[in-house]
Amino acid sequence: SLSTDTDGILGVDALGGSRIVVDFSRNRIEIRKAHHDTRMDGLTRIRARCRFRRLLMVDASVGRVPVKAVIDTGSEYTLANQALRVRLGLPARAIESTRTEVVGQTLVRQHGERRSAPVIRFGSVQVLEPLVIFGDFYIFDLWELQTQPALVIGMDLIGTLDRFVVDDQRRDLHVRPGRSR
Repeated sequence: SLSTDTDGILGVDALGGSRIVVDFSRNRIEIRKAHHDTRMDGLTRIRARCRFRRLLMVDASVGRVPVKAVIDTGSEYTLANQALRVRLGLPARAIESTRTEVVGQTLVRQHGERRSAPVIRFGSVQVLEPLVIFGDFYIFDLWELQTQPALVIGMDLIGTLDRFVVDDQRRDLHVRPGRSR
């Protein structure tokens, strides 16, 4: 059984040449060989770039600000760097935010601030008033994304889709927007 409160689905190490189909509307996950599959009817294709061998990145926007967005099914929440916060004109501290801790793969605790953000768009996906955790997270340094507006799109946003497909071989995402927040 699959739920939208899933902490993560599958690490990139398991993707090698596969197509992962996550159907949230039917609570199903399928892993197929990518070379046997053809185009996905009814889904929007989003071209992704691969950085650091396995990191899928897409072009997105938050409000009117273009961002680099890393698709991370292993992340429970969507994270944003400080460069994005500054470009959006958001103050360093917000009255209506919640301080929170983010625990990464290395189990190091980092502090962030959960707050409402403008609409996030990537491909045909539009998430209105998403809650995003803004912070000075090490992962943005590691991925060389600390100086430009960037997001890590986590399962909180991915889980709003009806269908989500990662085609590792073609470096594509296929999505069908679903329930809105």
